[in-house]
Amino acid sequence: MDIAKSRVADYISPMYQQASRRNGGFVTIDHKFGDLPLLWGSDKHPIFVYEVVELIEETLDFSELHSRLPTLSYAQIAGAVGFLRTLAQFNRKGVDIDAMQDEDMEANSEFQQALRNAVQDKETARVLAPL
Repeated sequence: MDIAKSRVADYISPMYQQASRRNGGFVTIDHKFGDLPLLWGSDKHPIFVYEVVELIEETLDFSELHSRLPTLSYAQIAGAVGFLRTLAQFNRKGVDIDAMQDEDMEANSEFQQALRNAVQDKETARVLAPL
């Protein structure tokens, strides 16, 4: 890791630890996981905070949020959620979690087949749609 990233990491890790203490101390910053913020499940397995943020994003009602913050665009709201996900993915090793997940999905044959099926179904629906 270069010096600039190391200095940022030296600042971020204590900030995460302080934020965890202020919110019940449930979030752990563990050096062996590259300082990725995580929670420990009841099964003693780590659950990374970015995974929690991704689930929040998946279940978030963007229309409801937009109705409460009407001066923001949907893109701005999505950008704020993405910002939180990026903060939750920050790690000392500089690993791009989103890129790793994308690579995993690209290598997943079931995902690829589902994607092909979805595209084929959409194409079939477009061709068969009444004029």
